[in-house]
Amino acid sequence: MAFQLFQCSQQAVLVRNNRVLILKFTGQEEWGLPGGRIDVGEKRDEAFARELKEEISLTRFRRVATIDYDVHYSKSANAWVIGAGILIQNDDDLIVLSDEHEQQAWVEIDELESYPFAWPHARDLIRKGVELSKELYE
Repeated sequence: MAFQLFQCSQQAVLVRNNRVLILKFTGQEEWGLPGGRIDVGEKRDEAFARELKEEISLTRFRRVATIDYDVHYSKSANAWVIGAGILIQNDDDLIVLSDEHEQQAWVEIDELESYPFAWPHARDLIRKGVELSKELYE
């Protein structure tokens, strides 16, 4: 019996003032969340910290909770990807984008339909993350 191999990705949901940070991929129409895949030999938390530092220059954050996960086929990776959404907290550090992204936006839940996301589960994940942050912080 052969087993399907997967890549593992962690995506950060950063909420400030009921808005979530989303990023537009350079040269593409699609948007996503900060984060990325775990490299061979990396531990989960090391990979997550590395991705947030690389993509948005964020080094100080608190990992609050795992929101949800999804399994989907990524055409760009040519592989199945298990994506975990992680609610993080950082209230004031400046977000500085890497070359991987050309634009950032802080959006409210009712604006999500205006953005095409690379990850099929992104909108649901963001909604759950915003609701969880309200429960925890308000």
